[in-house]
Amino acid sequence: MPRVLVVEDEPVILRLLEETLAGDGADVVTVRDADEALKALGQQRFDVVLVDLLLPGQPGWRVVEQLRDGTPVVVVSARATPTNLTRAFDLGAVDVFGKPFDPLELSACVNKVAGLAAEGLDAHRQAARTRRNA
Repeated sequence: MPRVLVVEDEPVILRLLEETLAGDGADVVTVRDADEALKALGQQRFDVVLVDLLLPGQPGWRVVEQLRDGTPVVVVSARATPTNLTRAFDLGAVDVFGKPFDPLELSACVNKVAGLAAEGLDAHRQAARTRRNA
């Protein structure tokens, strides 16, 4: 059962992610901004972090940068532009989903990523980067 931190400020999307991931067996913790996320990350261990880029206060980029070589990060954003895709992958995100997204596809990604070792994460990141930039 993966432990997942969801960083999202939109209540409807936050609830959708929480219900979908929990329904697939994940232990889900939710927060609404980057400061809360960084606090949670300092207190608990997570297998995967889902982070929106557009958050109140500090942007989600801060969370992605903080986890650069640690916990796998999946970016979920309405701003999944080519520039943001490149930046997210360069900062170490293992995947990027634009909004709107398929919640079941995202949940499958989380479950897959949570079980991968470093080499598997790199392979997933490369495949996702190619797929998202196509």
